[in-house]
Amino acid sequence: MRQTGGTTKADRKTRCLDYGPHLNAWKAKISKLLNRAENSAETLDYAYGVNRRIFRTSRRESLMWPPRKSARKLQESQLNQQSEKLTGQAREAMSAGREDLARAALERKQLIVGEVGSLEQQVSEPESEQEKLTAAEQQLRTKIEALRSKKEVIQAQYPAPEAHVRISEATGGSDEMTDLA
Repeated sequence: MRQTGGTTKADRKTRCLDYGPHLNAWKAKISKLLNRAENSAETLDYAYGVNRRIFRTSRRESLMWPPRKSARKLQESQLNQQSEKLTGQAREAMSAGREDLARAALERKQLIVGEVGSLEQQVSEPESEQEKLTAAEQQLRTKIEALRSKKEVIQAQYPAPEAHVRISEATGGSDEMTDLA
């Protein structure tokens, strides 16, 4: 172990470990003070806003699936038409004795068939993703409603203690008037 300034690395580590319980106590006290200073209505309002933004974003995404799906299906049908056209061209080329043209048409058709397979996969994958997104959207909607209800309850309750304190201050701390409040 290397020594620096008369203490070893192990000595410093042991000294840091000695502060562990005290450090935890300080952390607990700071946390308690921060919790008291925290306004639960503001925190709930912030959480409500964040969840609303997430919901809007997911809703926008889910609304984009149908147009994308229909565009891919249209592209797939166009590729299938091209494939049929190339098959016809290959037959014509073979009947005309042009094997090289028939081979080229069939090679292009194979590329198109590969693209069609890829598009079919692109259409089926989003459907399962859309189902998951819809389920998550429903859960988020439920969570937002719960937050909204909780927020309204807290906002209704929060002014009550303040009003009680103001009445008590206005009456000079008289118990008779604070009992009426």
